[in-house]
Amino acid sequence: MEAFDVIEVEYDQFGRMKRHPLYHHNSYNRTPFTQEELEYICKYWHADHMDDLGLALGRTGVSLAQQVSKLKKQGLFDHYKNMNRHW
Repeated sequence: MEAFDVIEVEYDQFGRMKRHPLYHHNSYNRTPFTQEELEYICKYWHADHMDDLGLALGRTGVSLAQQVSKLKKQGLFDHYKNMNRHW
């Protein structure tokens, strides 16, 4: 791919942005979530849209939703939300 090639943004049937290498670099690399990211997600999950949080962290909104679901099932969502270490 040339440096001037543009990869168009695509959306799924629900209007969510599909994974894009420019905007979701951590999702492309499958980079593990850091403690700082988990705290950020849990603190702002109910205050902001998942796609906006995803753009801030370089991940898709869907990957964040999956991580939040996993944390809630493990009983760790409130732990990270109340951590107050990074945010």
